[in-house]
Amino acid sequence: MIVWDRGVFENISETRRDEPLSFEQGLEKGDLKLFLLGEKVRGAYALFRTSKPDEPKQQWLLVKKKGEGADARRRPTSTQPESVLTGRTIEELQKQEKG
Repeated sequence: MIVWDRGVFENISETRRDEPLSFEQGLEKGDLKLFLLGEKVRGAYALFRTSKPDEPKQQWLLVKKKGEGADARRRPTSTQPESVLTGRTIEELQKQEKG
């Protein structure tokens, strides 16, 4: 496993009436809006639960929102695949484990 990115985030979740929604409330609801300030990823994102809340294996979808930092051409997972801690990629770690 590698640490692909690191940074901080701000919870920007709101209710339908534009009232602030706590992180815990958004997590329980399965609908979080976050502003990420990472070394590789920055900007507004929506995190949606795609599984039912009572399912043992939770599934979530991270979607980039329009606005600051939005660039559909940018692909940091392929252009910056290395760990922010070690500079190694997952493939390098797999070779090391086999070797």
